[in-house]
Amino acid sequence: LKKGLGSIMALEVCFYAAPEIESDPVLDKWVACGNSVTGTSDSLYEWYHVVACATEGLNSVDTCIKDVGMPPDKREPILDCMASLDAAQLVEDMHKRCDESGAEFFPWAAVDSKDLAEDEMNSDDIGPLLTAVCGKAAD
Repeated sequence: LKKGLGSIMALEVCFYAAPEIESDPVLDKWVACGNSVTGTSDSLYEWYHVVACATEGLNSVDTCIKDVGMPPDKREPILDCMASLDAAQLVEDMHKRCDESGAEFFPWAAVDSKDLAEDEMNSDDIGPLLTAVCGKAAD
């Protein structure tokens, strides 16, 4: 993302709601509000760096905001959204979108509405995703 990839892709993050998955309601709100409020307007996706930091459950969203060094002008709109009455609906909508995506494995990604196969999304290997995104950018 620091090399400009964010300017050619539209990242959307969604988290499932399932009884077998332990979720963090604060992180769910951060993700839903980050998608809604910030979306693709921040090509560095600093809100997503916070998500990546907090996903393992070892760090809180607040800690990750500080660790990432997210500036106030980017974090405050998301925090305001999280405190709003709309946040619960945004989280519910995110869970529904994720359920309706048809994703059957994690991580799951689609580029230009084309799902990447599970064998292309091998753990931390982002090569296939980068190839698909860069291929789309070349179109």
